[in-house]
Amino acid sequence: MAEPFQAVLKEALEANKAGGKSTGKTKAKQYPVPEGFEPYQIYYDEGSPGLYNKLQTLTADELKGVLAQYTAIPRAQYNRKQKSEDLAQMVVQGIKDVASRGQAFGDYKLDD
Repeated sequence: MAEPFQAVLKEALEANKAGGKSTGKTKAKQYPVPEGFEPYQIYYDEGSPGLYNKLQTLTADELKGVLAQYTAIPRAQYNRKQKSEDLAQMVVQGIKDVASRGQAFGDYKLDD
């Protein structure tokens, strides 16, 4: 009974591979990240002001790439922003948040 449907199934699969039907979802834009740029290393070596100064040389798209790759900030918060200053501040805050994650209980000692 499955024999008659083989041809229809094969035709549908080939049409889908050829781009016949789309799922309606578009792929999110991939923002570039500068080669060799390590924001955590800069933050640990030079602190927030040093990181902010290094970020001033990057374009808005590169800053969005850094936000996407190195921070936990949702894409919806920075996707429409175009000012490099605002994006740089978001990067510094995001790097600071991730770098200091888990330090809230750093001084906590268990009773021995």
